[in-house]
Formats: sequence, C-alpha cells, structure tokens
Amino acid sequence: MTLPLIGVGLSYVAVAVLLLSLNLASRWHWGVKAAAIAITTAFFGISYASIAGLIGWPSETRVPEHFQLDWATVVEPDKLTGSSGSIYLWLEALDENNMPVGIPRAFRVPYSRDLADRIGHAKERIEQGIEQAGTARDVDTLQGPPDVDRRLTGTPLRQDDTGSPGDPTALIQHMPTLEFEDMPPPALPPKRPL
Repeated sequence: MTLPLIGVGLSYVAVAVLLLSLNLASRWHWGVKAAAIAITTAFFGISYASIAGLIGWPSETRVPEHFQLDWATVVEPDKLTGSSGSIYLWLEALDENNMPVGIPRAFRVPYSRDLADRIGHAKERIEQGIEQAGTARDVDTLQGPPDVDRRLTGTPLRQDDTGSPGDPTALIQHMPTLEFEDMPPPALPPKRPL
C-alpha cells in the first residue's frame, strides 16, 4: 500500500469519527443523523473513485472496449529484479463512429509474450503512418500457478511490484484480450437532400 492511499484512508476515518461524535452529542432527529451518515458514506466512495482518475500513473482499470492505440511500451520480465513485466498503453476511447471520445489515457496490463508481439506489430504500423484501432475483451479469471514463460520461477520475492511472485494480489489480475487492426474510416452521418 502506498503512502497516498494510507493518507486517504486515514482522512476517511477522521471524517467518519467526527461525524459519529457529532451525531452522538447532537439532539437532532434520528432521521437527520441517518441521512448525514448515508450521504457521507456515499461521498467516501465517490471521492475514492475520483482520486484514481487524478493520479499521474497508468490506470490498471478496464481498458476501453473500442479504442485507438496511440503508443505502447513493453517492459519484459526481469529475473534479476523479480519483475513479472508489464505493458503500458496510451489509448483514446472510440465511439461507435470511430471518433475519439475524451482524452488519451495511460493503462497498464500484465505482460504476455503474445500481446507483446501484437503490440510490436501495431507500433510498426503506427510508425508507417497507419493509425491502429483496438478492441478489448475482459478475461478476469482466478489464475492458477503461472506458466514458466509468463512468471519466471526462482526469482526473488518483491512485495512492492504488482504482479510479482511476492505480491499477494498477483493471482487475481485484470487480463484483457486485446486485438489490433488498421483504423477504419469514421462513420459519417447520412447526407440530407438539399
């Protein structure tokens, strides 16, 4: 757990303690007290979800279902450090007309040799000036022992590297299946008669 997350958690606890102590000491109607607790609890969830979008690190949330690949970086697994590798994607979500929606966003997905090869081919096409569209299908599964190729055995345990053999959350990961193709032209609205 990182220091900012601990700070956010402690601030939530402080606000909750203050709210409960005010509710115990006040003579407000129990309905007002219950509403204050419910509203405050809802804002805890909203603020926590909002903070994730503000940080400057790649998101590990779900990749958009349809997107344009702007660029990617592949970090191979490393026996020396115990890193299991990652793939960093810079994407723009696309709507049903193949038009960008919102701003580009960085994502991190677990490393796989197959995905790294497909990313390499897509980057070559981008360098040739051909924009690349992608689709993502979610494959969230509880994984058993990883393959030797995907998780290098005999590496030292590291608790701070997400997805490393020492990470307690390494068995449950967001594993999207990503496919890339040349960007189709945007779907234009039908022409109206003059």
